Order: sequence, then structure tokens, then C-alpha cells
Amino acid sequence: MPQPDPSYSAGPHYGEVTLDARVKREEEAFNTGLKRETYDDVLSHCQHYWQEEVLRLFRETLSRPGVEDVLEIGSHGWNMVFNDRAPPPPNFTCINISDAELDDGRRKAAVKGYAVNFRRMDAHCLEFPDNSFDAVFGFGILHHLDYEKALDEIRRVLRPGGVMIFNEPLDVNPVGVLVRLATPAARTADEAPLKLAHLALFEKRFDVVFHPQQFLSVPAGVISRFAMKRPDNAVMRAAFHLDKALARAPGLRFLFRKLVIVGVKRAQ
Repeated sequence: MPQPDPSYSAGPHYGEVTLDARVKREEEAFNTGLKRETYDDVLSHCQHYWQEEVLRLFRETLSRPGVEDVLEIGSHGWNMVFNDRAPPPPNFTCINISDAELDDGRRKAAVKGYAVNFRRMDAHCLEFPDNSFDAVFGFGILHHLDYEKALDEIRRVLRPGGVMIFNEPLDVNPVGVLVRLATPAARTADEAPLKLAHLALFEKRFDVVFHPQQFLSVPAGVISRFAMKRPDNAVMRAAFHLDKALARAPGLRFLFRKLVIVGVKRAQ
């Protein structure tokens, strides 16, 4: 299992030295590339029906009236969200600390003919003025950051009434915790999926709504992956609809695999 640098602190705050070291480790990990092929393949059926549900939520959020200036923290999520029917906003910027990830984003944008401003930047210190964006979004990125610093920066660059939306892994279900421990090569040494204490950080800064995804879809998806050729099958449809019902149960919703967080910056 990859070990964090000894200077790393698991507490809610990071000193400048430890945070810089963490950012450097993340940059090196993503430039090198994670070994996620087997992990993603085994879980590939789990998200089949959920993926379109998640993308629909992102598209609805990012196409709200008045949303023109948009920032993605990361440089790949836009490739899933935007298409000919849901084009990118007029002023769209992507940031990443990884040159390899940025280059990949640039290639994909060129193929699609999208005008995207890609910039190398640390999300802990956004190089934009206050109130610059109508929306900020990302996929699986916040759990690689110091939550408090990143959320403070997101809130700062959002205009009052602006919206943030992120899709992040949860770290509450004991089975999920064991799976992560068993697959160290699929993740970076410092990543910290969402625990309940992290959710309070969102609520402190934004008016938030949580959308859980993938509960029964996870064991059903693993079985489906090895027993059936395609993920669009009766087992996965049943698991998806059961999950949607169970997501309304307060005692279960944070035991799901992932969470979409939608937050609105309160008027000042």
C-alpha cells in the first residue's frame, strides 16, 4: 500500500509545507497514472444505470439560466457532461495540477471542436478574482484535496447564488472501506473519500442537497459483471430502482458508494 509522506497530517487542516508535499504527490501520481483498470472493470456494471442519472443532474445544474462562466476542477468530467445536445457554456475553464491530464483534455477538446481554457493550477489556491464563476464542478476530485481549503476557494470564486456540483466517493460503508484498503494501486496515498464529518464542511459553506448513488447496485454489479455480458440487464435495472427507493432512507443514504453534492452559495 502506498504510504503518505511522514509530514502528512490526516487532520482537518494542513500547514503550508505538508499541503505542498501532498499536492506534489498527487501531481506525480496523476502524471504517472493510477493502476485502475482491474478495479474499474470489476465495478463497471455497478454504475451503468446510475451514470446517466448523474450526468442528467450535472447537465441540468450547469445549464441553468444565467450560467455562462463555468470552472471545472479537473480536466476530464466535461467530456462526459457536454455534447451536441448539451454544449459547453460560453466561458469554460478547466484546471488541473497534472500536465498529463491537461494534455489529454486538450486533445479531447480539439477533437470535439470545443473552446476550453485549460490551465495548470492548484485548486487550493485558485488564481481567479472573487465572484468569477456562475458554476464550479468536478468528478472525483475533492477527495484528493484538503476539503476546507478547496471549499473555501470554490465559495470565494462563485458568485452569490452560484452553484457547485461534485460527484465524490463515500467512505462510510465498512465494505467499501475494506475494498479501498485491498486496492491501494487504484488510488493515491493521500486521497480521503467523504466521511460524515466532511459533509458538514459543505453544509457550513453552501445550501446543499446530497444525492446518493450505488448501494445494492454494487454487489449486483459485481455479480452481473462475471455472469452476464452486458450491464443493461434485469438484475441491474432492479438494483437501480431499489437503490433509488433506499436513497430516501436517512439511515442508509450515506452507506452508498458515491454522492453527488449540489450546493448554492448563499447571497451575501
